[in-house]
Amino acid sequence: MSETTQAKHPVLRFLVAFFALMAGTLGITTATVVQSASPAAATDNNESVQVGMLFGGKWAYNANVNPDANGNYSDSTSSHPTVHSTDADTGYLWGDWATDLYAGTGTEVKLKLSNPSGVLSLSWGSGSAPCTGQVARVINVSVDSVGVGSIYFTHLTDAASTATAPTNGMVVGKVATAGCNPGPHVHFELKNSNNRACYQSWGNPGASLAEGAVLGWLGANNAGIRQTCSGTQPGTQTSGTSGNARLVGDVNGDGKADAVVMYRSPGNAYVALSDYPQTTTFVNQGAWAIGHSPDADRYMLGDVNGDGWDDLVAFYSASGRWTVSLSSSSGFWPPTDWAASQGQGTVAQWVADVDDDDKADAITFDGTVNGDWRVSLSDGNGFVGPPTLWRTGHGVNSTTQAVADFNGDSKADAGIYVAGSESWYVGLSAYPGSTTLGTPGQWSYMQGSGRKMVGDINGGGKADTAYYYADVGHIDASLSTGTGFAANGAWAHGHGLNPTEQYLADVTGDDKADFIFFDAAATNGDWYVSISSGTGFYSPTQWIHGHGAGS
Repeated sequence: MSETTQAKHPVLRFLVAFFALMAGTLGITTATVVQSASPAAATDNNESVQVGMLFGGKWAYNANVNPDANGNYSDSTSSHPTVHSTDADTGYLWGDWATDLYAGTGTEVKLKLSNPSGVLSLSWGSGSAPCTGQVARVINVSVDSVGVGSIYFTHLTDAASTATAPTNGMVVGKVATAGCNPGPHVHFELKNSNNRACYQSWGNPGASLAEGAVLGWLGANNAGIRQTCSGTQPGTQTSGTSGNARLVGDVNGDGKADAVVMYRSPGNAYVALSDYPQTTTFVNQGAWAIGHSPDADRYMLGDVNGDGWDDLVAFYSASGRWTVSLSSSSGFWPPTDWAASQGQGTVAQWVADVDDDDKADAITFDGTVNGDWRVSLSDGNGFVGPPTLWRTGHGVNSTTQAVADFNGDSKADAGIYVAGSESWYVGLSAYPGSTTLGTPGQWSYMQGSGRKMVGDINGGGKADTAYYYADVGHIDASLSTGTGFAANGAWAHGHGLNPTEQYLADVTGDDKADFIFFDAAATNGDWYVSISSGTGFYSPTQWIHGHGAGS
């Protein structure tokens, strides 16, 4: 455990001191190892950041390219991350993976970082450009003073000056005219010294992406050269994700959350239902949807038509298209369009009921530059547009955003977390009296630096906050008073060391959200549940094996 982790967590400091004392009492020799390195080189898998599309354009080539008969691509006909040039091939490129991103000459190239696990800091690195008259830029990225890697851009003109420190959202340069490169594009690479820089697969080269769409992660869960991101990466919202999705929601209307796995490319959804109290397992695992909304950028669960069953919602970032597969309580009906041109390029999306009509509405957040939130209310047959501006400026410089009913009035509110002060700020829904989110107020200060989760864990009718420390499986919780979050208290220790994903959801039907964690390893697909007692989480038990293995 690092000294940084101990400093952030007083309970862990106590445990370290206790075991050191016991070691001395028993005559055991102990030693403290401290490692140091430059921010650009030091890495810690507990720190991470998502890297987004630099502009609206095409991914990995300027036209659609199909794989060969073996499912492979060639670097001579595409720039797919599995084959495109890196340092092993050329000597001047050094990334864990590389690709080309296509847009017109003169298009602004922006730095798009989101969902950092802590405080983000940036510095310039050095790198050369392969083409005469064009420029390269390298940006080193740190989170909580721990280097998570570097980003390389080349084929630039009008590049930003390195005399001023880089900032998130800045214009790094512009797309150069074709020179030694085949058509106007930016060559792009991510590098992490432990090879924990993964890429988000968007299918065939030539896919159109909106600005800010996920390109990959620095500080990824999975490691290796030219690796696609497997499972959900650190910091990703657990109510849905780009790529394959693991979701929890009550899809059959019995008041208990079920486990859903959605495979993105085929559009197939598999469901395992909570069997509590008969057994502490997810049962009746089976297909609920085949070919529904394939290749969406995000999948979510929510009861959008008010019938008591959570439905499967898909969002396409480039077009702003929303599709819904309504639940029949034993399967999902074929998808229908619920909205178009709503939320293009936004970095976060939710479905939640903001107006207390028992129908989940569509909510989007545009990122940490403007902090704009928008809402499209559900009328039971679609999300009514155009979206209403709910609030602006709420979430600038935030590292986590959450939508939940924090004050217990049955309407979803918007919360944001600022890592620098370890504080939550919450704006309360004022529907139907006002379509503007209430003025955000500070609800906590210096409360937790672990992975953030929200849910009503004590059955008080209000969403609480929880902080999960993956390396030791420790959970602290701050209960909502309706106007703020109370002081932290320990709710569990040793629960789920470094799992792929974590959730809070009520799987037992007692109105208290339980702690759920998932292991996505190819041979596992294990789901564990720690049931809430109202004052803590009981020891975890395995509820199903093989559900979503390798997803």
